[in-house]
Amino acid sequence: MDTRTRREAGSFAGTTFYPDRGPSVDDMPWCTSYADVDHVFRSKDWEQGGGGARDSYEFIGDGLLALSGNEHFQRRRIEAALFRRPNLRHYERDILLPVLRERLASASGQPAGDGRVRLELRGLMRSCLYRVSAAFVGLDGVDDSVLEQYFELIEELGIGTNLEWVVSNHREAMDRALVYKAEFMERFFQPSWERRAALVARFERGEIAEDDLPLDLITVMIRNADHFRQWAPGVFLADALLFHGGPVNSVANAIPHTVSELSGWLPAHPGHEKALTDPAFLRLCCNEALRLHPPTPFFIRRAVRDTTLPSGLNMAAGDYIVLDIIAASHDVAAFGDDADEFNPYRAKNRGVKSTGIAFGGGVHTCIAMGMTIGDAPSGTDSAGEPAGLMVCSLGELYSREMRPDRLSASEKSTVNVRDEYSSYWVTLNQETA
Repeated sequence: MDTRTRREAGSFAGTTFYPDRGPSVDDMPWCTSYADVDHVFRSKDWEQGGGGARDSYEFIGDGLLALSGNEHFQRRRIEAALFRRPNLRHYERDILLPVLRERLASASGQPAGDGRVRLELRGLMRSCLYRVSAAFVGLDGVDDSVLEQYFELIEELGIGTNLEWVVSNHREAMDRALVYKAEFMERFFQPSWERRAALVARFERGEIAEDDLPLDLITVMIRNADHFRQWAPGVFLADALLFHGGPVNSVANAIPHTVSELSGWLPAHPGHEKALTDPAFLRLCCNEALRLHPPTPFFIRRAVRDTTLPSGLNMAAGDYIVLDIIAASHDVAAFGDDADEFNPYRAKNRGVKSTGIAFGGGVHTCIAMGMTIGDAPSGTDSAGEPAGLMVCSLGELYSREMRPDRLSASEKSTVNVRDEYSSYWVTLNQETA
């Protein structure tokens, strides 16, 4: 257990909008071992830090991530219907892959020499995954005709929903993001809500069948309104913003990391080129890249009773702690002496997840894990099993002989402390693209 009160990455001053909900993370102890972090995720002795009312409360407060105990169980049970296998395959086959193939076909006009074309990977994936996000939430009118304005909206909303990790002044960042939140609400969320509310009303009057209702988050929330009305009215938009950001941000950010790590690993492991379109192998690579580069650097938890961590540290009821997801996912005690290295064939230790803590743990395991890396226990991409948005995207790209563009420098984001690329350039075979 590391009781540092300041991360090497620097200060997070400003995470004190709600002083009654805990101190700044700079003033909390940091939990860095895999054993301790995994234990806290699984233990009923801990709840979400500050009841979710940290700096991002105006955006995702009272959403799924903010809940604990029975409230979290009930919300997750309601929203789990959206993550059933047929739905996940629909997002992959009917939404993501068609638009990705369309984008790749149009890329033939961007030559990089030697019969190849150049593409910025993160931007490419965001331009495809926004369709998945919109379909999942149930947003109408989101298509390429509004792509530029829509991306500006979600870029600023992403700052608001991830405000805990932003390195600039949090108050200024929040004020700016709230303007975009209001525009998102008026332009996309409210009209989509009203259309679905009318459809649900028609269903309840017996005018249409249940199969005629869309299966998306807005419809699910309308049909389970009694649950959501336990919270302030903003809860509906909070969960919409939370889930909307998953594919278009987290997945799009994780794919360049996987490509980068894999490109560094392949030269020392010849003979794996054919495996680059194998879903089972790609899933191993995604798991390892997510372990090394988890989408969320830390979480905050609060003890609900006196408790002791596996490391022996005693915590009193009401104490706060920071779960250092990056450090825990690089813990040599859990992943071996080469924990900082990329190894898709890493030996598994009992009780240690191959993705590290990238998806949380216990009842707080990310509900979108299957959506991200698939739900195929056999490691195959059969018709009845989702491949995962990351896996099917990478398979499509590697089928076009994707490799990093050595002539264009990739850049890391400086907006927040999350490990993200702002740009990552690749080239593909022009004939196959």
